[in-house]
Amino acid sequence: ALCWPAALTLPRTGRSDLPTATGVLLGAAGGQLLAQLVLTGAPVVLAVLGGAPADVTALFVAMAVYRAPYLVALGVVPQLTGRLTMLVVERRTSALLRFRALLALASVVAAAAAVPVGLWVGPPLVRLVFGGDVVLDPTVSALVAAGSVLAVANLVASVLAIAHARSRTTTVAWLAGLALATPVLVSGLARDERIAAWFLVVEAVALAVLLLSVRTAAEPADGEP
Repeated sequence: ALCWPAALTLPRTGRSDLPTATGVLLGAAGGQLLAQLVLTGAPVVLAVLGGAPADVTALFVAMAVYRAPYLVALGVVPQLTGRLTMLVVERRTSALLRFRALLALASVVAAAAAVPVGLWVGPPLVRLVFGGDVVLDPTVSALVAAGSVLAVANLVASVLAIAHARSRTTTVAWLAGLALATPVLVSGLARDERIAAWFLVVEAVALAVLLLSVRTAAEPADGEP
């Protein structure tokens, strides 16, 4: 995810504050690199913190299973990037703010809906597919399921930020998420629950920062319609 299609042909709008294509690509690349590290690195963090091999394996399997919607969403990124960029170029502020509000609402609802799925569906499904040797804790499953939903929302929010020429914000969002989620790593939870909660908090904070930056970018400046 180091290349965003619409970034190579930035429109000429007469504004001097728009970044170059190289700046957009570098900002997007940094953000997506951090996003992928968070999305795939939780089992590694658990292993570093001394998690049992069985717990590391279970967490790895859970994140692989719940990552499926994210992989599907990657396929629509090129079309979504172009469409959102066009809305920005046409200065359709109301449509962009509606899209942002819908994304925020859908993220909360979908993440909440993912919790019972993670609690009651995830563990037996993992056991059925991967055998009885892989035991997924229901709490870990629920946290990872909710975090994975927010990962999809973050992918869309990143596209929206890039369309607004706010690609550097994607990097800032993930750095903020990593920083604010650090206390979770030293909490009193069990190691696997700690890492799953860390993953959820990072995704939630990053999404909040991205949506806030998009709202600011979408607001018309003084004298603009």
